[in-house]
Amino acid sequence: MKEIFFTLFFAISILWIGDVHAAILIDIYPEDLNIECNDSPEGYDTQLVYDWIDDYLSAVTVTSDCDPVDEVWSHDYSGETIQDCFGNIIVEFTVTDACGDSDFTFGNVTIEDLTPPNLDPPSMMSHVLYCDSDGNIEGLQELINDNYTLTVEDDNCSGQVELNVIPDISILECDSHEYFEVFTMDECGNQSETHTIDIKVEYIQVQFSADNSMVAEDDSSIQVCLSLNSEVDGTVSVDVQRINLSSTATNGVDYASIPWVQSFTFPANSTSDQCFTFTPIDDVLAESDESVTFEVISVSGGNAVIGVDYATTIVIVDNDDDDDDGVENSIDNCPDTANEFQEDFDGDGLGDVCDPETTISQVAEFQDYIYVNKLYSGIIVQSNNGDCWVIVVQNDGSLNTVSVSCPD
Repeated sequence: MKEIFFTLFFAISILWIGDVHAAILIDIYPEDLNIECNDSPEGYDTQLVYDWIDDYLSAVTVTSDCDPVDEVWSHDYSGETIQDCFGNIIVEFTVTDACGDSDFTFGNVTIEDLTPPNLDPPSMMSHVLYCDSDGNIEGLQELINDNYTLTVEDDNCSGQVELNVIPDISILECDSHEYFEVFTMDECGNQSETHTIDIKVEYIQVQFSADNSMVAEDDSSIQVCLSLNSEVDGTVSVDVQRINLSSTATNGVDYASIPWVQSFTFPANSTSDQCFTFTPIDDVLAESDESVTFEVISVSGGNAVIGVDYATTIVIVDNDDDDDDGVENSIDNCPDTANEFQEDFDGDGLGDVCDPETTISQVAEFQDYIYVNKLYSGIIVQSNNGDCWVIVVQNDGSLNTVSVSCPD
C-alpha cells in the first residue's frame, strides 16, 4: 500500500514541476495588421499578410529549457477569402523546440476600407440668387437640381455608389451671404474631400450702373444707365426724377433739357440696361464745375425693388477757364497760368507770368528816387524764399504783385 501511494505522489510531483517550469516561452508577440480591401478574389492583398508573417518570424524569440532549442515555427494562414471587403483573420503561430515542447500565440489581421470616397466638386462653387419684394428666393430649387446632385465614387470592393449631397439651404434669407461645406462619408467612416460653396441672396434691384460720373463741358454727350440684376417673367417699370435741390447745373442752360420725371421699362426676361442721353451745353463762361442728380423714385412689376445705388450725380467740368483765375480762356493772355490781373509789361498780348521776353524798358534816378517810366512796368523784388515779384502800380495808384522769373 505504501509503495502505491509513493508512486502516485512522485508522478504528481513531476507533473506539477513541469507546469511551473514551462519548457518554451514566446518573448515577442505579433502586432495587429490593417489592410486596405480591394477587388481581388480574396478581397485584399494576401502578399501583405505573408510579408507580415515573415517579419514576425524574423523578429520573435523564445526561451526554452531544451538544449539545443532548435525552434520550429508554423502558422495556419492559407489566404482566406473575405466577403464584402470587411473582416478579421486570426493567424495562429506555433513554435516547437528540439525536445518536443511547444507554445503558440495569435495575430490579428483586419481587412477594411481605408480609402475615403471621391466627391466631385459642384459645377459652380459660388452662386448669386435673387429675392423678390415678397421675400421669395427665386431659382433655389433649380440651383439644387442643377448643381447639387453630386456623384460620389467609393471603392469598397462592391462597386461604385452615387449619393445626392445637398447643403443645408434652409438658413438662407433675403439679403444674406452664407457658406456651406459639402462632403460625404462612407460606411467605414472615411470622409471625402470637403468643398466650400458660397451662396449670396440679393433682392431683385433696379439701380444706376454708376453712382457718379464726370463729363467735360465741351464733350458731346454721355449715357446714363439703369440696370436690373436679375431676369423676371414680367416687365419692370421705373421712374427717374431730376433732383433740383441737390443740383447746381441748370436744366436747358448747362445741359440739354431733360424732363423732370422720365419713365423706363425693362422687358420681360431681359436685363439689358435702360439708358438716357445727357448732353452738356458748351458756353464761354468761366465758372465752377456744376452737377445734376437723378434718383429712382419708383419701381413696379416683376417684384423688383429700388436698389442701393438709387441715385447718380453727373458733374459738368467747366473747361472755359483752364487756369481757374476767373478769366475765360478766349480772352486770357495766359490761359494755362493763373494771372487774375492780366499784367502785360511789354504790351505784346502775352501775360507777364508766361512771357519769357518781359523786360523793364527804362529805370532812372531822380532826386534820390528810382523812376520807372512806364505805368505798366514795376519793380522786381526778391522775397526771402528766393522767389521774384514785380510790384505793379495800377492806374488808380494801388499796388499789385506779380510772380516773375528772377533776372540773371
